[in-house]
Amino acid sequence: KELKKAGMQRWRTAKLDFSKNKLGAEGVYEICWLMDYFRIRCDEFHFQENELDDNALWELTKHITSGQAPALALNLSDNQITTTGLFWLFAATACHPRYPVETTSYNGKHYVPLWLQLDGNSIDPEQLEELISSTAFQDLGCCLCFATDQGCDRHGCSHHIAQDEAKHNVVAHVALHPPGEPLAVASRAAQVAYGLAARHARMIFQDTHLASSVRPNWLQVSAEDFRDEPQILHEDPSFFVLFKR
Repeated sequence: KELKKAGMQRWRTAKLDFSKNKLGAEGVYEICWLMDYFRIRCDEFHFQENELDDNALWELTKHITSGQAPALALNLSDNQITTTGLFWLFAATACHPRYPVETTSYNGKHYVPLWLQLDGNSIDPEQLEELISSTAFQDLGCCLCFATDQGCDRHGCSHHIAQDEAKHNVVAHVALHPPGEPLAVASRAAQVAYGLAARHARMIFQDTHLASSVRPNWLQVSAEDFRDEPQILHEDPSFFVLFKR
């Protein structure tokens, strides 16, 4: 009732905790629909110890890349998410202009990656390594940070590329271990992801020999580029995602 009285006013909350509620894809859809309808933005979601699968993560992904974007953290521990759902999330945030998230503090402006707490899910480190090494992931032009035991937290990234005020392409922190435990991810995956870090875009008058320090230019056409047939990445009765390049 209070939300209806407020009309089209935007709402923002720092944290919403839906943990231990046996929620699945349908429950997440209802929550996200309600938040979209009343234009509620949340910085930090807690969905740990539910029954979230890849479909539930997709519903959450649609919400945090909608008009209520961006979110700062998703706690998804102890669910049923796989690398397939993670790829959807990475693709959506890599294409979204508000990730990584711009924040301002006494140290100035910084861009903070989305924090993903993912321990206790169905994520195989070897499959994650294959995903990050794949052409499909590297074509996104984004980077992931696994350095959660080296000073990274929900408020900042220790990666050297994220230490100044320039926007970078580190879109997410991926924490596959409970807070306080040693890093638990295939070292090869972390190395590959680390090597993909770059500036979000090249300055107009930047020297060409520095071009390798920025993410790939999606609009640059080469002789090897040919138009592919469109591919449907996801489809349900009311929504589909079409990939075309």
